[in-house]
Amino acid sequence: RLRGMAPVVNQSAMAMAAAMDTLLGMGMNETTAEAVLPTLGKTATAYGADIKDMAKTAMAAIDNLKIKASDLPEAMDMIARAGKEGAFELKDMAQYLPALAAMAEVNGMRGVYVIGELGAALQITRKGAGDSAEAATNLRNVLQKLTSAQVVGKFKTLGGIDLKQQLDAQVKAGVSPLEAIIKITRDVIAKSKGQIKVSDLFTDMQMQLGMASLTAHYEEFLRIRSEMQTNSGGMVDADFARRLQTMGARMAALTNAWE
Repeated sequence: RLRGMAPVVNQSAMAMAAAMDTLLGMGMNETTAEAVLPTLGKTATAYGADIKDMAKTAMAAIDNLKIKASDLPEAMDMIARAGKEGAFELKDMAQYLPALAAMAEVNGMRGVYVIGELGAALQITRKGAGDSAEAATNLRNVLQKLTSAQVVGKFKTLGGIDLKQQLDAQVKAGVSPLEAIIKITRDVIAKSKGQIKVSDLFTDMQMQLGMASLTAHYEEFLRIRSEMQTNSGGMVDADFARRLQTMGARMAALTNAWE
């Protein structure tokens, strides 16, 4: 069945088997794994990503973000859209999203919408980073240390606010924890009339770099997130069809058939 599936998505049978192995090894049952493999293969082919990375991303989305396997095509479309909005490409997202999804879950972020949230945030943190790995590390530190004792203490001392209380209030009002920390930070800086800076509120270097980008480009973050959540349907299918017309894809198909 894997050999039959492989040419349909222009992957080798061994690549499909490796992705299946990854999914099963991470705990997905074989029926679900076989059902989602075509989507993962098509996405990997369309954007030159590693299908094993796509499998890990799928597992992170299902395990950590609690999305249904049937929602994976929508999630892949959103990731594809995010990859076109800046320097953080889809193959990078496939590599780094699993770890970020785990941190998002710790902060109570679940559902397909979180894919849009993380994808938009990665494009923004990439603006202030040397490469995609650094951008992912910066965002991971933001999520990991959102309510650390140091950060809470700085907001109390410099901004005169109870950060946890304000975050809880915004989350209850329907704002994500990530957007909430951006909004609260911008508010504290604005009220200080420039006396307080991002570097004063966040002493961890990676978190500082991530928050500097997110607060400076908040409107762009909102725009990209909106694009991912409302204007990404069918993107993988369209790009996959285009990719199949390229000489590289035709050569890959020949190589896969030979294997």
